[in-house]
Amino acid sequence: MSIRPPGLVRVFFTGQSRNFYPLASNSVDAYPTRLMSNYPGIDWRADDIAFSGYSWTNLTPLAARDLHRRLGHAANNVIVCCGGEADIFGIAGNDTGAVAFADITAYVDAARTAATGHGTNLYAIGTTLCGSNTISATRNGRRIDYNDLMVADAAGDFDEVADLDGTAIGGPASGSEVSGIDDTYYADGVHWNALGAQLAADTIEPHMDAILTTIGYL
Repeated sequence: MSIRPPGLVRVFFTGQSRNFYPLASNSVDAYPTRLMSNYPGIDWRADDIAFSGYSWTNLTPLAARDLHRRLGHAANNVIVCCGGEADIFGIAGNDTGAVAFADITAYVDAARTAATGHGTNLYAIGTTLCGSNTISATRNGRRIDYNDLMVADAAGDFDEVADLDGTAIGGPASGSEVSGIDDTYYADGVHWNALGAQLAADTIEPHMDAILTTIGYL
């Protein structure tokens, strides 16, 4: 693959702890590092702009401070939205799947507006939400509703959608509070280990390739 000039593409990973685990102290094994090793020459960063217990609605003002001001540094910007359940479902954890999906699309729309204001392009990759071994049955049902809306992406809010929940790191499929995820891929029942991070990277890669092909990087 030929290396394109600096400034053509910049990639942002938005979310919180799943951008940095495992080895949160240096994030060398985290999924963004693994994914971006396939694209030498692309500037990228993982942003800790989510705060555990906040929905994407709460993140929209933070985006203006932490993301939007940087969207003018490259002609094309890609954001990868990959949150944990606490980052998605609101302060009290009571957001429905529909509310949570409306929140994340509002976040992406705000980022697109900011990019346009800088005279640049923005592309968004959405991801379905994996669970944990601590998720309640009620919240798990809301997570599944959210994922159905994300996969359908009926209004075309995202340029690409990566179905992480449809892989081995997904689940629980229904009901149970404490079963359904495969501990082979999890470090602590909530965050992926190195195997889980690699599977997440591999799942997102073809969607990143599709966007980079549209941009003209690949």
